[in-house]
Amino acid sequence: MKPDTDELFDALSLPYGGVSDLLKRTSLEAALKKHPTIGPSQRKVYEAIKGSPDGLTDKEVQILTGMAGDTERPRRIELLKADLIEESGTRVLDGRRSVVWRAK
Repeated sequence: MKPDTDELFDALSLPYGGVSDLLKRTSLEAALKKHPTIGPSQRKVYEAIKGSPDGLTDKEVQILTGMAGDTERPRRIELLKADLIEESGTRVLDGRRSVVWRAK
């Protein structure tokens, strides 16, 4: 469903530098069209990463999604192989350096 002009204008005229829900949804819909085999768990991981402008580590994704590491990491790897996310540097969490992932 294509948004009407008023909805698009309102969504893009936010008083902050964040990403609107409309733009997040549109990006996800485009990714799903390109990769129709994305399942609900992959979608959950992708939406968490896509929704964070600074990217997320695996641990941060696990916290946001409520997924265990042995569920989240394989889904993140599948998204990486599907070329929907990429490495975006590292961040120190709990004294350990962790890879930060961001959506393309």
